[in-house]
Amino acid sequence: MTKNVQLRALQAAARVAMVSTLLGVVACDPSDTDTGSDTSDAVTDSGIDCTGDTVDTTSCEEQVASDFLNDTVDEDTADCCQEIAEGYDAVKLKGMDDWAERHDCCELLGWDGSMACTPWGPPAPPTMRDEVA
Repeated sequence: MTKNVQLRALQAAARVAMVSTLLGVVACDPSDTDTGSDTSDAVTDSGIDCTGDTVDTTSCEEQVASDFLNDTVDEDTADCCQEIAEGYDAVKLKGMDDWAERHDCCELLGWDGSMACTPWGPPAPPTMRDEVA
């Protein structure tokens, strides 16, 4: 593992440790919503639309899928990727396995700024040397 990779892994671990305490503040919480008399349209103070265990990011998901498919990635794509990532953060990463463009979005965002875009897993194996027999 190179020093750069090790440093990024340590930074990611620090983000997880620090952000995990804040996740409850960002997450969809019935006490943090303005539902009026209709509980089917819960919106948090941060503007995230929470309905149970999901967050409505449909329009952004459609735009992101189209942008990556048509290779028209721009700043609006990055903004939508960030919105989707924050949406998954808000529901404590529930349903994130269904996010088809997660890798592309998180790469676009530099794997930073969201629990959903935290690069986590075993370190990459060392590079194989090309040996001639």
